[in-house]
Amino acid sequence: MRIIAATNRDLKRMVAEGTFREDLFYRLDGFGIRLPPLRERGDDIVLLLQHALQKLGRELGKPGRVLAPEALELLKQYTWPGNVRELEAVIRQALLQTTGPVILADFLPESVRLGSAGGMGDAAPGDLVPLIEDSLRRRSHDIYAEATDMMERYVLTRVLRETQGNQSQAAKLLGITRGCLRARIRKLHISLGAKITHD
Repeated sequence: MRIIAATNRDLKRMVAEGTFREDLFYRLDGFGIRLPPLRERGDDIVLLLQHALQKLGRELGKPGRVLAPEALELLKQYTWPGNVRELEAVIRQALLQTTGPVILADFLPESVRLGSAGGMGDAAPGDLVPLIEDSLRRRSHDIYAEATDMMERYVLTRVLRETQGNQSQAAKLLGITRGCLRARIRKLHISLGAKITHD
């Protein structure tokens, strides 16, 4: 029997932290193949975009659609934290919105239009892609809010940990008021225990 396993998690780190069984890791780690993230694969992005357009275009009844030069440039510059699954989700969304033969930049998600500076970046939690995929399977009508809440919860929690729970310092780093931060903490049910301070 041959087992092929794939993950986007750092299993070696998880073993060191005690969150993944060491014996299972060494049973699975017979021969490792590292797949570089999409942002490191250069011209592969263009080929994958063309493939996704053809495949999803047929599935959605919108064959023959092409990307406008501005849209293609944005897609090439984007950092693709969700790799190929995110690329396909972006093309699916763009195809669903377009009405003509050309996919304009306006039909791309905001994270792509804002570019790597405004996108999710490497700090995106690993659970974001599965969340979006699950929401698509469930035909959720609130995917944007679900994904945004996850990202916001991650950012706020990470900054609060950095400031050891000091909300004033966290608000300054985040570029928002302390009142706004406190409101977001309540809305997102963020709790760091007794570490959170207000001054």
